[in-house]
Amino acid sequence: MAPLDMGAGPFPPWNIIENAPLAGIQQRLLTELFSLRNRVSDMAAQSDLLIQQVRASSRWELMKEWLERRTEHWDPSEESRQYLFWSVEPTRLADASLRVGSESAAESWVSAGPPF
Repeated sequence: MAPLDMGAGPFPPWNIIENAPLAGIQQRLLTELFSLRNRVSDMAAQSDLLIQQVRASSRWELMKEWLERRTEHWDPSEESRQYLFWSVEPTRLADASLRVGSESAAESWVSAGPPF
């Protein structure tokens, strides 16, 4: 039987105790994973904030038109239908990702944690 040559093969001749390069790679990947997770969380929060700003701006414009009595272009039946669709209908849906709630779909995905 020939002696085992630790320098042969595609892998470096480190033994299991001295695999510091692998630990460094693992630490770097974990750091990158958590950094990306935080970025996704920030993006979800920014998206939610932008949606709230657009809604507030739209409400402000509608109030302004109503106060200035510029409502001749409004179609009350269509406005009512859209209001009911966007405020009531999504809460009846079984799919939780489409429900109106405190956290966005992206945040709920992020809060689930990594798959490992």
